[in-house]
Amino acid sequence: MREIVEKDIQHWNKYNPTESHYSRYTPGTVASAYKIVDVYRMFTMGRWNNAFFLEEDYGHLCDKNDNISMKFVESMFIWDTLFYYNNSIDLTWQVVWYYYYVDTYELLYDEDVYNKIADKCDLPSLNALLDLRVSHPSVEGQLAAKVKISINQFFGNDTVVKMRKMYNYIKHRGCFHVDGLGSNDKFSNFSVNGLHFKMLTRQEIDLNETSLLFEQYDGLFVDYFNQLIQLLMPSDYFLKHLDFNGVLYDYQKLKDKLD
Repeated sequence: MREIVEKDIQHWNKYNPTESHYSRYTPGTVASAYKIVDVYRMFTMGRWNNAFFLEEDYGHLCDKNDNISMKFVESMFIWDTLFYYNNSIDLTWQVVWYYYYVDTYELLYDEDVYNKIADKCDLPSLNALLDLRVSHPSVEGQLAAKVKISINQFFGNDTVVKMRKMYNYIKHRGCFHVDGLGSNDKFSNFSVNGLHFKMLTRQEIDLNETSLLFEQYDGLFVDYFNQLIQLLMPSDYFLKHLDFNGVLYDYQKLKDKLD
């Protein structure tokens, strides 16, 4: 059985904001760090499903001697991996989106505002926002330029493009065909005067090749997201201390909102 070699990502989970982070950093930075943990959880689900695909015995899920049942369960883990890995990409855009979009305390105090801001995030909008930041000559502008390059280089990688196309196929056109799970004949078995009729078919994929594609994507994603985190997150993020001036400032903001 093939063994998947994975790069460690446990440090992503450590970015979940605590009280000290709320007192020391802007709302955009806090929301961005919070979203890093969402990426961690989504990506981890993808990893687990790709690992489950490689199991040779699914226990009570199906009889390992039943080829159809085994193929069905294997395909289920592949589809789930595809879903989680692709959604991880979109969530990385939100990490950047929250960091740059707006630094309002409504972001932290009003869940509707938090969600509405996320709803506005897609790749074209994110690129436009980064272009706006880049247009101002400053250290922040230089940082935004590096972030934009990182995002678009990753999204344009051949492996990522191939996987994204698979995701969009399922999203917009339907399921792939897997050999062993039903028929997918291009032409009818019968003919009239030697003419076979054309039949509708689904695009066919090989589950093992797809799992290998996921493994390649995994390493690319980890490198990409680590780079984004390094660019955006403060270097002193893991120093645990309260900023009492920040606490008082937050208190005043909350008081003003309630008044």
